[in-house]
Amino acid sequence: MNTTAQNDNSASSAGNTSSSPPVQSPINSTSTGDKEKEAPRSSASEIVQEVGKQVEIPSEVEKAGVIHYKETIEIPPDVRKMGLTPTGANVPVVSQTPQVTLPVSDQIVYQGLHADFTNAVKWLAVWCMKKLKTAHLALKKVHGKIIRVRLK
Repeated sequence: MNTTAQNDNSASSAGNTSSSPPVQSPINSTSTGDKEKEAPRSSASEIVQEVGKQVEIPSEVEKAGVIHYKETIEIPPDVRKMGLTPTGANVPVVSQTPQVTLPVSDQIVYQGLHADFTNAVKWLAVWCMKKLKTAHLALKKVHGKIIRVRLK
């Protein structure tokens, strides 16, 4: 049944006062789809503005209990006089990491197994033990010396 006949039938029925929306036919069955369309070009009238880091919170959001914290922290003058200096993302954090020279001896691997888990030497030692285990070897302390033992 075509769409004009449907509209005539719906208009002629006495009890039905609403009309059904018209049915749209396909535009072109040979089109390749919308994937290959070119992106719309921006016009010269559009102005690109940089959005700042400071965000204004609407009053209804503040009423809900949301608190806005500043991106920068102000250091009080009396604390600044004591010698405290501000640091940022561009200031590198200096840590005291032990220097490891390669190849790693079995003594260092054994000591690293008993180190604190936040220490990088611990995880290097765990990795070394994993590699030794794949070679069917293990480390064992005998009379104060660390030796490699063949696993069965």
